[in-house]
Amino acid sequence: AEELAKVSPGVAVAALAQIDLGLMGLFLFGSDNLKKHYGRAAVRGQTLMCLGNTERQAGSDVAGIQMQARKVKGGWLLNGTKAYVTNGIISDLAVITAVSDPQASRNNRLSMYLVDLHAGGVQRKKLNKQVWIPSDLTRLQFSDVFVSDDHVLGNQGQGLQQVLTIFTYSRVPIAALTLGTAAGAFELALEHAKKRKIFGQTITDFQAKAFEAADFYAKIEAARLMLWKAVG
Repeated sequence: AEELAKVSPGVAVAALAQIDLGLMGLFLFGSDNLKKHYGRAAVRGQTLMCLGNTERQAGSDVAGIQMQARKVKGGWLLNGTKAYVTNGIISDLAVITAVSDPQASRNNRLSMYLVDLHAGGVQRKKLNKQVWIPSDLTRLQFSDVFVSDDHVLGNQGQGLQQVLTIFTYSRVPIAALTLGTAAGAFELALEHAKKRKIFGQTITDFQAKAFEAADFYAKIEAARLMLWKAVG
């Protein structure tokens, strides 16, 4: 993630959404049959995955999700909208959180589903954004989208705990992504400073600016050591 983000944070985000969000949900909570059916193609990048969790009124407050999952014979019908989904426009599968028991407590009202985004009732809208252009941001709308019982991920009523677990595993690669973004920006700035001349000398020849560059480099190295410690 760090090396990708040095060159293109947008590409790094797209890879992270596939590996550390969508595929992580399948790996942690999918049945053996689901892993066997989808896992190999997803690892190879032949099947693209994403995580649909954030809604207009529920982002950091995951327990506040309003999307509904209604039990029917043989499965569930999903209705609602996920507001901001990375890779949503290109993905084949989505890990989706929805309210499966409106009467349950906040901690037990959500379940997690593996949804075929090519199924009937799924609508996608690509959103405009100004940063990280290589990774799309998509609104997913579900209207009576059927999900069979065998595509429930993990345990019914444990969707909140499960999605928070996915987020926990994603923290390290997200940290690597931000570190790579900082390192890439620093390398570009340093290269420019070595070439740009002012008052007859390059920017890096000015001692005060050289000190600033050294401070930035030290902060990046400190962040890298902290990341490695977290991984270890």
